[in-house]
Amino acid sequence: EAEKLCDRIGILNRGQLLKEGNMSELRHLIPAQAILTVSTDDDQQAIAIAKSLHWQHRWYGGKLAFWLPQDMPLATIIDKFHPLTFQSLSCQPVDLEHIYLEVTRQDRSDQDLSP
Repeated sequence: EAEKLCDRIGILNRGQLLKEGNMSELRHLIPAQAILTVSTDDDQQAIAIAKSLHWQHRWYGGKLAFWLPQDMPLATIIDKFHPLTFQSLSCQPVDLEHIYLEVTRQDRSDQDLSP
């Protein structure tokens, strides 16, 4: 709702204002056009393939996700991960939740990317 209703958004963590701006400005904090969330039997292989493509990975709510530099068809994404198979995958635009998680992640002292 904040994305739709607010002209400017502030991201707070432990009482400190970490970032503020309009959604366009805040979206630039994540160098991606889309977030790909996957479910696979081999997370480490998926991460290795993504690294070879220069895609960053994150864990959102225990789910493996990748930052896509551009929108692309799911068929293209699946081809890039061959021979890996997926139980599910979904692609969505960068939203306020992803931005909040990234900004507060940068504020934490532990930079662990694992679940």
